[in-house]
Amino acid sequence: MDEQVELLKTIVANQEIQLKQQKEALDNQEKSLEMQSVQFEKAESITKRTEDIQDKAANIQKTATRLLYILVPLLLLALVVLVFIRNPF
Repeated sequence: MDEQVELLKTIVANQEIQLKQQKEALDNQEKSLEMQSVQFEKAESITKRTEDIQDKAANIQKTATRLLYILVPLLLLALVVLVFIRNPF
């Protein structure tokens, strides 16, 4: 009978150890999940900033293209005018 009681006490002690280890494992998983969540939020923030920068770059490129469509003909016209002023027919 004493042997059975001792065996039951050992079983209970082992179960308590297992429960403690499982709790630690769950705590570690919870911490890991929190860290992943923070990293995901940071990645989303970086992605949004990158998209904003790309949008600004596209707008700058469009503006530069429009400006070139205006400036190149004006410069060519100014060049032609200068040539005719210096060397009229």
